[in-house]
Amino acid sequence: MQWFFGGDRTPPVFTARQHAESKHVTTSVSPLPRRGVAFCLGRGLPVLLERFETRLIMEELPGFIVHSPVYMIEGFDNVCFFDGGRGAPQAGCCVETVHALGVEELLVVGLCGAFGEDVNVCDVLLPERLLIEEGTSHHYSFGQERAVPQSPAL
Repeated sequence: MQWFFGGDRTPPVFTARQHAESKHVTTSVSPLPRRGVAFCLGRGLPVLLERFETRLIMEELPGFIVHSPVYMIEGFDNVCFFDGGRGAPQAGCCVETVHALGVEELLVVGLCGAFGEDVNVCDVLLPERLLIEEGTSHHYSFGQERAVPQSPAL
């Protein structure tokens, strides 16, 4: 069953940019660098803060679900780091917000499961494609069953 009307061009009630600029946001919001890293696992930011000299650039990323601080590593002012949440709805909220604030390229670091004779616990996997099985991605890629990296060079 199709969940949407394909010809619908109705604009959103409000955008992530409008929300970031609204009176409901209580933190100072500034433009973000062109590149970002979203940690979609609980230990991402703590490990970054333990191992690198960082600078807080935004106390709280505005959003509906995730309100992560945003950091940069000293000496690397072209990349920001933040918590992308848990699950597709939170990640979608973060992606919309950071894109509205200037992020054009995003690396998502998360957890996944896999079965295979050549896969061991704690292996790092860089998949060539992913099966889309949650509900949020289908709002961005109509009819697409698999997600593929937009930058194969990465």
